[in-house]
Amino acid sequence: MNLIQAAENHFKAQMDRYALQLNMCINAQGNFEHDILDTFLATVQNYEQALAQFNVVQNLKAQLLKTEQSETEAGNEG
Repeated sequence: MNLIQAAENHFKAQMDRYALQLNMCINAQGNFEHDILDTFLATVQNYEQALAQFNVVQNLKAQLLKTEQSETEAGNEG
């Protein structure tokens, strides 16, 4: 489970970093720089990828927990 937790922490950190970058872009829009839109859009895409990867890890975690629970129940019956 440590591998799963490490992966969760990794993707959470990425999402936090991208959320900060998005916030910085939003705050910088008053100083409208030409590349701010490109940066914003790229960061949205990066955030979306990190979120999707985080969700994959969450699904794997749920499957592992379900498998462990099924094996425990099977062991208790036998």
